[in-house]
Amino acid sequence: MIPAQAALRASLFPAVSEHRALRLGMIFVLYLAQGVPLGLFFIAIPAWMAASGVSAAGVGTVLAAVSLPWTLKFFNGFIMERYPFLPMGRRRPWLIGAQLLIVAGLLTMAVMNPAASDIALLSALAFAINVATTFQGLAIDGMAVDLVPEEERAQANGLMFGGQALGMAGAGAAAGAGIAIIGLSGVVLVAALFVAMLVLGLALCRERPGERLLPWWSAGETSAICLEMHLGAWWPVLKTTWGAMLGRKSLAVIPALMLIGVHGGLVSGGLPLAAAGEAGWSQEKMSALLATASLIAGLLAVAVYGLVVARLRVRRSMMAGYALMAGTTLLVLALVEAWPQGWPIGGLMLVSDPINFFLAVCAGTVAMRLCTPAVAATQFTLYMATVNLGRTIGSALLGPLDGFGGSVAMIAAVAVVGVLGVLFARRIDDGAEA
Repeated sequence: MIPAQAALRASLFPAVSEHRALRLGMIFVLYLAQGVPLGLFFIAIPAWMAASGVSAAGVGTVLAAVSLPWTLKFFNGFIMERYPFLPMGRRRPWLIGAQLLIVAGLLTMAVMNPAASDIALLSALAFAINVATTFQGLAIDGMAVDLVPEEERAQANGLMFGGQALGMAGAGAAAGAGIAIIGLSGVVLVAALFVAMLVLGLALCRERPGERLLPWWSAGETSAICLEMHLGAWWPVLKTTWGAMLGRKSLAVIPALMLIGVHGGLVSGGLPLAAAGEAGWSQEKMSALLATASLIAGLLAVAVYGLVVARLRVRRSMMAGYALMAGTTLLVLALVEAWPQGWPIGGLMLVSDPINFFLAVCAGTVAMRLCTPAVAATQFTLYMATVNLGRTIGSALLGPLDGFGGSVAMIAAVAVVGVLGVLFARRIDDGAEA
């Protein structure tokens, strides 16, 4: 190929590894897109089912089918590390394949057009589409760890978490309103078309220079970097992953990550219980405030948090986030006499999500720094699974805390998490910071 042709080809089909704006823009758009099926299945469809008179058990069955693939997500990571198609890059083939499966699942759902009472069919479709979505999420995570240089990681994590939050909130709201106008089938068809547009965009970009655009009818070859990172067998993948997870720097970070989830589990259930029990708030009032908090958190993650973490570094940022968590919660505890008026608990609701997202950006940044390139997708997923485990623990603590001291005990536990978080964040090794 003559130089002029090579230059034209590179400009028409650029490599993500060589273009900062393309790299960060793609990360944001892909995480925004990941929020579309999440908003559809976690927000819009449960609300539609409830409004249609479906029982709590029916709604719970569908939500369980949605959640199950996400609890098994790390198994997908091992499969992805073991079976890449290297001529197209380490992650891009899985990403395109997963998105095609999402489109196929959504189109199937649009054609079948299940009713709100079709619990088994909705559950099966939800499970299948979310299995594909977990592979999509893993591929995006792995691509970000592989291709984002150290100096961009904090900003990239802000775009990742913020994009997903905005996509989920936007899709949930739009789908919820759209079902009443064009029906579930029409909403799902629009979602499928949106994801299909992203598949086309991915088909026009490479991970690294010289790779194939498509499996067939496309020139290109495996890059030397991908070939060097590929382990090629199950035992090396497993050994490398667990060896990295059990390293000294990794073990020092894990408690601080888990406490982020504990905080999320405590506030997601504890604050609505406190608002209803202490101030008599309605579900509509709480939902509106929580939605506002999520929107603020997403916007801050996209525009601010990455820059703050990049400047302060992970350790100081995480310590500051946990200190803010402890301080605001202790202030609300000091105002316990004003709780019946609602504003102290409402204020804590408004700041809890933004604090949690700030800590999540810190978590993603340090997790990227610790990931071993050969097993980056799996290792990053395991770090995020630590956060999810913490959320489960936090939710499980609500019952005992309520029995011990009611709303005061639940909110006091959040303050304790903040203090512990500061102590554990101090243990993060300087070399683990991004």
